[in-house]
Amino acid sequence: MRRTETYGRPFVSDVFGRLGSRAARIGAPVDYRLVEDLADNPGNYKMYLFTNSLLNDPSVSRAVKKLREKDCMIVWTYAPGYVSYTGNSVSSMKELTGMEFERCPDGMDSKIICAD
Repeated sequence: MRRTETYGRPFVSDVFGRLGSRAARIGAPVDYRLVEDLADNPGNYKMYLFTNSLLNDPSVSRAVKKLREKDCMIVWTYAPGYVSYTGNSVSSMKELTGMEFERCPDGMDSKIICAD
């Protein structure tokens, strides 16, 4: 079932609080960068993992667009770019990620229950 712990910090779920440290244990070299630094120094990585890119800043969008042109994998979690300076929308998500999104009209529960 969905966890309720916040790891000592309010409003922090597994995606926000632990995914970054878990990525470091995949058996490959890992580096950490601030998304704001991608424009000047994007690095030369095979995979970029964005764990908390809710806010779609125009300068970040431009830097990520350059990343999308490289031969690399970009992994997004949660709702990348949903929040923007022009308002909250799935079109802002497309601007950041280059992917099409659609809102679920009735919403959906995010919990997962495993029978075993």
